[in-house]
Amino acid sequence: MIYFISKKLEISAAHSLTLSYESKCSSLHGHNWQIELFFVGRELNQDGMVIDFTHVKKAVHGKMDHANLNEVFDFNPTAENIGRWLVDLFPECYKATVQESFGNTAVVVDEEKIRGNRASGSLKSELVINIRKMYKVNEIFYSLQGEGRWSGRPAVFVRMSGCNLKCPFCDTDFKGYKEMSAEDILAACLEKGGDCRFIVLTGGEPTLQVDAELIHLLHQQGYYLSMETNGTHVVPEGIDWITCSPKLDFTEGGELALKKVDELKLIFDGTHEVSNYGLEATYQYLQPCDVGNDARNRFILSGCIDYVKRHPEWQLSLQMHKIVGIR
Repeated sequence: MIYFISKKLEISAAHSLTLSYESKCSSLHGHNWQIELFFVGRELNQDGMVIDFTHVKKAVHGKMDHANLNEVFDFNPTAENIGRWLVDLFPECYKATVQESFGNTAVVVDEEKIRGNRASGSLKSELVINIRKMYKVNEIFYSLQGEGRWSGRPAVFVRMSGCNLKCPFCDTDFKGYKEMSAEDILAACLEKGGDCRFIVLTGGEPTLQVDAELIHLLHQQGYYLSMETNGTHVVPEGIDWITCSPKLDFTEGGELALKKVDELKLIFDGTHEVSNYGLEATYQYLQPCDVGNDARNRFILSGCIDYVKRHPEWQLSLQMHKIVGIR
């Protein structure tokens, strides 16, 4: 008999990081940390447990909760280092996830504890399944790209859940999502898109979740990967086409982390100044903002067209999918 259990904890704590580059994270700041610990046991103790969750909570909360982690630990308190400390804290713990904020999660797995169970093939299989990374996906669907350089091209859209910004015109509902592995995402793309090998990774903000594992798996199947990002996080290596739509004028926290992209798509609302924000882009598009009011939308469109005519370094982008009534 093999027992798998997990315990979720929330910790309020502050830290500052010692880094080799300039970062606001070097200043003392706080998080509501979301921690999940995974335990495995072949036998139960005299109380019928793998481990008592009360003891787990006491050990972790007693050390970390409402503390300055730089004073608690003798190591640089990154999420990765904290995860390693947690796994080492309990002999039964083989995995820890440490989430600082939505989209920023460290996953630490003790490979030796996995290898130590070679005698049981089923246990090793269960562990492999249990440590598989899951992505939060809002939806996956097949349609035509409706905006920018690839407008009109058939594409499989993988809409990741969650975003670090709160734009007033965002039309994505992030309350509902499905947790999917990289293999699940690939299977859905193949099922919905058939022979189409063009994927648009969008959101939300896809850079919060898309990683080398997912990129590699999709590339193996011949997919060309386009990503739509707000530009506030570095895009992982391997993305074939980067479309950046900055939101600096619409919400706080929109500072850019990118310097060069394939396509710049700027939302035009007729009130904010048009700028490329120092981004080097092969193509520059202005797209009129849909504010949900027909009269106002016509006014914005007219202003956008006029601006493009007076500044020919920009091109007009329309939400073609909305005009023709498709997804």
